[in-house]
Amino acid sequence: MFDEINFTDPSKLHFNNPAPIYTETKLYSIQELRAALQLLIERVRGRVAFLGTPRAHTPAIETFYLTIEHALRNCVATLRANPQTAANKLLQDRTLLEIIRAAPKMRWKVLYSLYKAISSCLQRKISDFRR
Repeated sequence: MFDEINFTDPSKLHFNNPAPIYTETKLYSIQELRAALQLLIERVRGRVAFLGTPRAHTPAIETFYLTIEHALRNCVATLRANPQTAANKLLQDRTLLEIIRAAPKMRWKVLYSLYKAISSCLQRKISDFRR
């Protein structure tokens, strides 16, 4: 899905300018966004313990990551199940960008925000995304 986002050609439909994609005070390049998404995937798959997560090799960390994994899988499945219309393409791109925005920080509160962002994006009308 990431490779399908138009970051480069403003003349084409659904151009997403990477300039305003940032968290806190950091501006992210397309390569950094890809790396943040990859880090999220690696942490979820590997059930990696770090500051703010439950302890490694415990039922709590398994539950913690399983909840995130289910939310992400459901989000992707829902987005892919939608008919391939221009409006749904925009929704898909913007939802993925919201997930990526939350991914670099990967702290408990941020992960909750990630869950809320996914839920919010799936409930918004497409007109909410237009600038």
